[in-house]
Amino acid sequence: MIQQAKSLSERLHNEAPDSDASRVQLGFQLAYGRLPSEPELNLGLAYLGAEDTEDNQLCRWERYAQVLLASNEFMYLD
Repeated sequence: MIQQAKSLSERLHNEAPDSDASRVQLGFQLAYGRLPSEPELNLGLAYLGAEDTEDNQLCRWERYAQVLLASNEFMYLD
């Protein structure tokens, strides 16, 4: 999962270098086949813009990518 999250984070930065918002939108399109709702976009941007106070092996973008990949929506088809 960690390697997949790192790969997704790298892809988001390569394919949507303009802004965090464009990377969040691309992440949702790749993971879920849809754009994020306004609350989902705002939540993602708030998380990504927060100060990192944790000592973690993954950067904030890699952790965000891990959340996208580990979500219920990604794992199951409704």
